[in-house]
Amino acid sequence: MIGEPNNHPIAQSPTGVRMPAQPPDIPTRVLAETQNYMVWLADEPDGETTYNIELGNVTLHLFKEEWDEFLQLIRSLPKN
Repeated sequence: MIGEPNNHPIAQSPTGVRMPAQPPDIPTRVLAETQNYMVWLADEPDGETTYNIELGNVTLHLFKEEWDEFLQLIRSLPKN
């Protein structure tokens, strides 16, 4: 019926992509946090871990291999 809520477990996005009506419950853990920045990881439903770096209004999403390379980059910065 028109105007009635859709209680179907699969919803359709405006672009026509079918997706779960409720996002999956993804476990997350904060690794480090300052007043303005945060690094956290998420254990994705497919078994992959993503590392997320929030820098103000920008968030980087990295897979494990990318995260390892990013850490290598940070550690190679000069100390002064």
